[in-house]
Amino acid sequence: MNHFRTERKAIYDTAKFFTECGWIFREQPVVDLGVDALVETPIDENGRINIFALQIKGGESNFQRKKSCLTFYFSERHYHYWNAIIENYPLLIILQESNSDNIYWQEYNHNFITKTSKNWKLDIPLKNILNEGSKGIIADTLFNFQYNELPKTTISPYVQKNNDEVTVYYSKSHETGDSIHINIAYRENIITLNLFYKPKRKEWDREESFLNWESQYHYSLLDFKRYIHFQFEKMNKDIGSFNKLVAEIKSIINDNIENVQEFIFDYNNRENNVPKYSDFLGAFELHSNFSRKQYEAKALDNIIHIRTKKGDFEISCYESLTENLKSLFHNYSYDEIYTETNEHIWSEIYVDAGIEKSRFIPVMQNELERYWRTLYKRIKEEIGRTDHLDENKEESWRMFKSFIDLYNDSGCIIELAYDFDEMVLYPIAVISMMKIFDADVCYGEYCELEFYAGEEWESICLDDESWDAPIFHIRPSEF
Repeated sequence: MNHFRTERKAIYDTAKFFTECGWIFREQPVVDLGVDALVETPIDENGRINIFALQIKGGESNFQRKKSCLTFYFSERHYHYWNAIIENYPLLIILQESNSDNIYWQEYNHNFITKTSKNWKLDIPLKNILNEGSKGIIADTLFNFQYNELPKTTISPYVQKNNDEVTVYYSKSHETGDSIHINIAYRENIITLNLFYKPKRKEWDREESFLNWESQYHYSLLDFKRYIHFQFEKMNKDIGSFNKLVAEIKSIINDNIENVQEFIFDYNNRENNVPKYSDFLGAFELHSNFSRKQYEAKALDNIIHIRTKKGDFEISCYESLTENLKSLFHNYSYDEIYTETNEHIWSEIYVDAGIEKSRFIPVMQNELERYWRTLYKRIKEEIGRTDHLDENKEESWRMFKSFIDLYNDSGCIIELAYDFDEMVLYPIAVISMMKIFDADVCYGEYCELEFYAGEEWESICLDDESWDAPIFHIRPSEF
């Protein structure tokens, strides 16, 4: 899941901007080619509403920075797909730099698009930053939008449904008090099941027939849909298998959408030691003295976020944090190691033991070579060219040579790498350290320092008399 969190941050920050503008941001379900969001403006004095699409990218690997612009490269099939989009809506390309958090935008317009030898590119001026002043400029862009006179295109067969596949979608029924339903279809058979949840005001996206991205159940229902598809793929794909699957889904729902969220959380964590969903909620209720009806819960990966009238909280534990760290290192998630872990904790772990230069440098050199080899391969597959990476690669190796020269004079190599280059050398130094040390021991040390070294987290145990009862850690956070 490399770069997932970088992309999610870009989507979140973009959504925050447009929401603060008073516009309605509607994230779209994750698909291969589809746009990331639709935005709807309020009715203007002429009784007009503008709806426009967003394609959002996070991280520098998605573009090449030049003196006055960012160059965004995209494939032939994206070109045709986005051409089809702008027959109906204006489309804005959104790029976020992870090192500055600046968000840049440009209208997808053929006046700004250039054909390359293999693909296409769009130049985004560096002055096009999403800020208070850009709201009016974007509004003018929408007002002046003209439908492009392009040949009509059709969606390629790879995005069309196969008649032998199960189809899953959500709907809202007025007959049951606007409750959400899940619809499961196979050939001529359609089963509709009530989730017994009425969305709050503005929580339901009527156009997409789905909960918006801010809803507490948004990601659980997306994962539930994926689960149903996955289960059906393992079956014989006949009506008997379909009926068996429907019976299982009914059992999971059991007249409450909360049961879906609990099932998905426990299912996604079935192969690790993360405690059950119910244990997380039990820990919060023990900590807060709240009843279940006094708070909302949102499950994300292996942690739980809580919303109450008095504030929002995050609940984690050793097992959850360990699984998250393992995922970062297993997937070589360089950006997330930089943005989501604490460099001071890694420095503390390094200082406790230290590593000789003759042992550390060869490992780090191999990891730096891996980083650039992997990046070149991925960019080659995505946009067909890699020459825009050459200068960054050369600069990275120059910094690494300077880093080597200062190795013996530094008290902490992790801090040294962070000072040189927090985006590349720092995560690679941490990865190298983890490959030399015992990774499991490092995970344990990281958890201990994270949860107990400061005053940010409060600890709670469900059963103080049981030596193996899970210990949870709670802190104020954003929902």
